[in-house]
Formats: sequence, structure tokens, C-alpha cells
Amino acid sequence: MPKYQKPKPGPDASDSPDVDPTAEISCKEIDSLASDLKTEILNVHAEFTRVTEEMWKENATFYTRIDDLEEEANGQASRVVALEAKVNRLSTQVTRLTDKTEDLESRQRRDNCRLIGVEEGLGNIRPERAVAEC
Repeated sequence: MPKYQKPKPGPDASDSPDVDPTAEISCKEIDSLASDLKTEILNVHAEFTRVTEEMWKENATFYTRIDDLEEEANGQASRVVALEAKVNRLSTQVTRLTDKTEDLESRQRRDNCRLIGVEEGLGNIRPERAVAEC
């Protein structure tokens, strides 16, 4: 503390109107106060114990819920793995079928013949007759 500051005087026992410094406390009063204090401590302990037990019960509920969620997550993970395998299998099948379709379309185009000089849209005449007449 700096030198220029003087310490403030603390509360004086004479300042307090309900405390008589000359009064002596009897053993009965001390026993009564000790008993009251002990009762209050026991009450606080009981309340603390009750609140702690409630917290443990609530935590147990949370642990159960977390276990259920973990179990469900594991089940979902196995479903995802199965679905990924199925998607891969179907993707392979789609690729194979697309290649097969392209091959068949190419073969069909190769089997087509172009006839030059035959008019289109001859009405009811069959194409064989139109080709035979040319």
C-alpha cells in the first residue's frame, strides 16, 4: 500500500448494535448453535445426496439412449455398406447392358441395305415390288 494512503479502520464491535461484547455465551447456547449447525449440515448433505442421485439416474437414461443410438448407427452403417455393394453391382450391370445395346444397334445398322434409285412413299406398293420394278 502506498505511503500516502492510510488504512481504513475496520468495523468495530461497538458499531454493531445487536452484539454486546461484554455478554458471555453460555454452554447451552453453544450446544444449541452446534445442534442447529449440525442439523443444517445434515439437511444440506441430504439435499446434495438427493440431487446427486437424480443426476445419476438422468445420466443412466442418457447412457441408455446413447447406447441405443450407437446400436442404430451400426445398423445403418451395415445397411449403407449393403446398398453401396448393390449400387456397384447395378452400375456394372448397366454398363454391361449399355455396351450390349450399342453392339446390337451397330450390328442392326450393318445389316441394313441402302437402295439408291428406289423412290420413297410409293403408296400401297410393297417395297419388294418397287425394287423388282426398278
